[in-house]
Amino acid sequence: MKMQLKDVQQRLQSLTQLKDKRLPFQMVRAIAKNIKLLQEETEILEKQRIEICKKYVDLDDNKNPIIRDGAYTIKPAYTSVFNDEVLNLFEEEVDVELTTISSEEIDKCNSDMYDPLTANDYLTLELMIS
Repeated sequence: MKMQLKDVQQRLQSLTQLKDKRLPFQMVRAIAKNIKLLQEETEILEKQRIEICKKYVDLDDNKNPIIRDGAYTIKPAYTSVFNDEVLNLFEEEVDVELTTISSEEIDKCNSDMYDPLTANDYLTLELMIS
């Protein structure tokens, strides 16, 4: 499935919220596999974002990057170019092969054995349903 990198991060956050729910085994397994896959994509994204930051970062007198409040300080002359590059990075599409589950597996959550799913949970799982 094609997905923009910014959506990869959002999906990862949403799936991570599901990992502590009591769910059927096949759902737990699919969620765990998808979290791992999306984490790998997010790590690659973060490395690329840092490389862009390093190109435009403001340096102190000792040639070290200036970091304020946990973020690189970008040279004012390059702010626009930097923002464009980061935006383009987050809009890049990647092909992500999510592990899917059947709608029957989701129906199992109606049992008292499992935690009930909220509307947000259903939205999160939507891309995983085969």
